[in-house]
Amino acid sequence: MAADRPILWQLPVSHFNEKVRWALDYKGIEHERCSVVPGYHQFKAWRLSGGKTLPVLELQGRRIRNSSDIVAALEQYKPDPALYPSDPAERSAALEAEAFFDPLGHEVRRVLFQELLQDPALFVETFYVGQPEIVKRGAQAGFAFARPVLRRNYGVNPETAVRARDKVTAALDRIEQDLEPSGFLVGDSFSIADLTAAAILFPLVAPKEYPYPFPDPARWPAGPRRFRESVRDRPGFRWVEDIWQRHRSASAELVAA
Repeated sequence: MAADRPILWQLPVSHFNEKVRWALDYKGIEHERCSVVPGYHQFKAWRLSGGKTLPVLELQGRRIRNSSDIVAALEQYKPDPALYPSDPAERSAALEAEAFFDPLGHEVRRVLFQELLQDPALFVETFYVGQPEIVKRGAQAGFAFARPVLRRNYGVNPETAVRARDKVTAALDRIEQDLEPSGFLVGDSFSIADLTAAAILFPLVAPKEYPYPFPDPARWPAGPRRFRESVRDRPGFRWVEDIWQRHRSASAELVAA
């Protein structure tokens, strides 16, 4: 790894990690990606930054955690193309939208996890992308022990799953209410508001532009599959698909030869 090259410590299948990848790619910032084994990622994050979650970005001698803080650092590192609007009022609105959509990531996770945690094989296939087969087999073999830990850590149970669906539906309401004639959430150009909403909602929408393998929704458990079907014709859902199609830039990851 080059000492002056940004390094992203990541989980491949994660909306918060995707938010940072999208920002790096949109700005054309060449970087390396280091994928960490799910579960072990908490220990790695603590060693890197003192936190418990990924992503963590190594940038100019700093180790930055929290996707919003990373994007803010990238705006300073490479201001153009900008994700923060130059107009002060629009910038404030875009940052408020980012703050609104970020916590939605936990709700989207609960919508999927409530039933996906009952299918160890599909769960491991989904979240252990790129890991050696021996790691995947070990994760599946120990899933009976991991399941209650995951439920506790992420607040997943039937009641929270119902509330999560309501919150995701409310987020689609907000997208439909806030859309400007330009087709963006704030102003006349793509911004952190659009990026955050589209990245956070990716597990629900399952866009084909997602940079890592993700199971076809037809293979999802019945509950999240039915929920997706109930909202897929909404303008907010279609808007997320369109943002992915038009604005998910090509990867700027540097892959070792």
